[in-house]
Amino acid sequence: MLRWVFVLAMLGSGPALSQTISLKDLTAKVDAQAGELGGFRALLTDPDPTRSMAAMQAMLTSGDTLLVSMALEVGAFSPNSAVRAIAMRGYFDGKPNISIKFDFSPPPEDENERNELQTQFPSMYPGASIGSDWMGSMSRSVGSFDPAQGCYVEGQSEVCLVKLSGDTVSILLETKRKSWVTLAMSEKGQYETNATIRIFNYAATAQITLVLD
Repeated sequence: MLRWVFVLAMLGSGPALSQTISLKDLTAKVDAQAGELGGFRALLTDPDPTRSMAAMQAMLTSGDTLLVSMALEVGAFSPNSAVRAIAMRGYFDGKPNISIKFDFSPPPEDENERNELQTQFPSMYPGASIGSDWMGSMSRSVGSFDPAQGCYVEGQSEVCLVKLSGDTVSILLETKRKSWVTLAMSEKGQYETNATIRIFNYAATAQITLVLD
C-alpha cells in the first residue's frame, strides 16, 4: 500500500527543538496539526462523491507535498471508483518506480516446468526475479504521459508501460511479445489480477499485484 512519512519537522524547525519549545507547546502543536490533517482526510472520505472528488482534485493540484501525499494515499484505495481513477492518474503523473509482485504458488508439478520457471522468468522479463518460495517481483520506472499513445512511457523511452482506463491499470510486462496485464482493485484492497505468464514452452499462472509505494 501507499506509505507516506509525515515528518516532525513540519511542526517546527530549529537545531534544538527541546531547547526552544516546551512539552506542553509541542503537544499543542501536534494536536493542532493532527486535527487539521484529520479535517483534510475527512473531506477525502466524504460520503458525497462530488465533495470527495473536488477535495481530491484540489489537494492533488495544491502544490503542498503533504496534501498531495495524503490525497494519493486515501484516494488510491477509495471505495469510489471515480476517486480512485483521479488518484491513480495523480500517482503515475509523479513518475514513480513501481514494483509488481508475482505469486506462482503452488509451483508446477512437472520438474522441467519448475526449472524453466525458475531460470527463464528472470531472463524473459527484464528486471524480474523469483525466489525459492515461488514469489517473483519486477521493477519498472514510469516516465512521462505520452498523449499521442495515451500511455505513460517507460523511463526516458517511447515505449508504452502503463495505460489507465477508469480505475484499472494495465502494465506492459514484456516488450517483445507485447505481454500486458490489467489490474483492478480487489476485495482485499489491492490492485491485482490472476494471469497466465508465458515462459517459453510453459504457461505459468500467477497472482499479480501492483505495489504502490
